[in-house]
Amino acid sequence: MGAVRRWVWGVGMLLLLLVMPVRAQTAINQETMAVAGRLYENGRFLEAAQLYQQVVDGGVVDSGLFYNAGTAYYRAGEVGWAMLHLERAARQAPRDAAIAANLALVRQQVGEPQPPLLDLLLADGRAWLSLNETAVLALLAWVAAWGCWWSYRRWRLPFLRGVMWGTAVVCLLALLLLGGRLWVERERPLAIVVASQVSAVGNPTQPENDLFTLVGGTAVNITIERLDWVYVTQPGSNREGWVPARAVKRLGLP
Repeated sequence: MGAVRRWVWGVGMLLLLLVMPVRAQTAINQETMAVAGRLYENGRFLEAAQLYQQVVDGGVVDSGLFYNAGTAYYRAGEVGWAMLHLERAARQAPRDAAIAANLALVRQQVGEPQPPLLDLLLADGRAWLSLNETAVLALLAWVAAWGCWWSYRRWRLPFLRGVMWGTAVVCLLALLLLGGRLWVERERPLAIVVASQVSAVGNPTQPENDLFTLVGGTAVNITIERLDWVYVTQPGSNREGWVPARAVKRLGLP
């Protein structure tokens, strides 16, 4: 029984660490945001986007900032950077209608292929819950399951047995969803092509031998990183090759 309790508490502590903020949030420079907003209203979209980018590079994590940056980049014709920031915004606020609408518009322009089944299943979760919200759900389900198990062992009330198994199933599903998303983030990190277009090659030492071309805004998985090159695969297709590292940006927070 002692081993079971240690395992349960270990899972709980792991979930608690996942929902805790991993870094201090930098305050948004309101003056810079106001100037960027005025530039956008005056049709100077690229300048506005560059100001928003300065705030992002300063370490600010905010769905509104990502949305503004992505929208400004899109109006400036920088589809790759627009996709990057709108995807980041959607990860922070997955149920925001304005973010979802602009992201769908950019995705339609890029014309992404159908992703693999696993990505589709995890995308359904991402459409409703951010990664942090998923961790909170798993933690709450774990607390509920643990509480029901303890109550049943103490009072042996018949109805608690059904509740205990129900919360255990919810906890297991939440843990599977969280684990799947964490595995994908670690093993198949998603990146966006931010260059207007980039040619993939079979050998970085012979960059003149192009295999195919990726347009700005295309989502790719990074599988290998080597100096100034990264090896990428395109979800939903069999295309893979080396591209310059500067041509892609990870979707993970900057």
